[in-house]
Amino acid sequence: LILINGTISYVEPTFINQPALLVNQITLPPYSQTLVDITCRIYNDKDLIFEPQPNHLSNCILIPHTLLNIRNHEAKVLMINPNRKNICDRCNEYFLSGNDLQIHLRTECYSNQIRKHIVESTKHIDNEKHRLAVQGILWRNKILFDPTPSIINIPPQTAIKTGDHPPIYSKQYSSSYEDQEIKVQKIQKLLERGQIEESTSPWPSSIVLVKKKDKTMIFCIDYRRLNAIIIKNTFPLPRIEEIFDQLSDAAYYTKFDFKSGYFQVPLSKEDWAKTAFSTRDNHYQFIVLPQGISNGPATFQRLINHILGPAGNTH
Repeated sequence: LILINGTISYVEPTFINQPALLVNQITLPPYSQTLVDITCRIYNDKDLIFEPQPNHLSNCILIPHTLLNIRNHEAKVLMINPNRKNICDRCNEYFLSGNDLQIHLRTECYSNQIRKHIVESTKHIDNEKHRLAVQGILWRNKILFDPTPSIINIPPQTAIKTGDHPPIYSKQYSSSYEDQEIKVQKIQKLLERGQIEESTSPWPSSIVLVKKKDKTMIFCIDYRRLNAIIIKNTFPLPRIEEIFDQLSDAAYYTKFDFKSGYFQVPLSKEDWAKTAFSTRDNHYQFIVLPQGISNGPATFQRLINHILGPAGNTH
């Protein structure tokens, strides 16, 4: 900005220290530049400059300063491998061949969660030769096994219409010190995944810890008072009898389960405040579809039907 008197006004930029992580494990081929997806805790922003850490330069991975367009916590940056060797993007180690790199990734740098999932998924195959062959296919398609939570890139969904009803306030339930610590841990994970944020909402609901059969605790929100005033979504849900009828002539069956399916669905911003909940020390709200909302099943089913289209009735 140049003022009339010829002086130039300088505005000190605001620095935000937010780590950026790769969405998927990648391999940087020799003499290549690769546009990669990154994720961060910032939801949406178009005016941020990404600044790489100096250690990438020392490992001969070049990442230029980039003006980011962040949408749903994700953006793209350019990574350059100016060397003639393959590089592991996790530990920055060099390898002479892509095969050596793949062996290294399988044994060293791939997520233990992916490795465990592949082993568990194939342990029922008694023939060792067949089991190793199937594991090889799974390793070659390891990008399909996503160990990180994500929010799908769709328009935010409206699920909590309450008309002109005033905010409903629910007090916290009393809990032990041990339960308070569990709540803190669960909330920290939700914050790290970008699924909740701090709130000043007048719609707080109470946290409930439910014990599973294996004695671990499930973090739940008691939305019963909120559900009582929500305008019901009447979108039709599948009937189990009709599903069994569709399968009557089938010879092979495949089951797909969503990984934290509700938490992959972005929630409409006007609904965020109504999902609020409180701890002993702070106040939060969901930015994804929370579990326990009465319109959750209908909202999720509408989305699934839209994604599958006509194939949903035949496969």
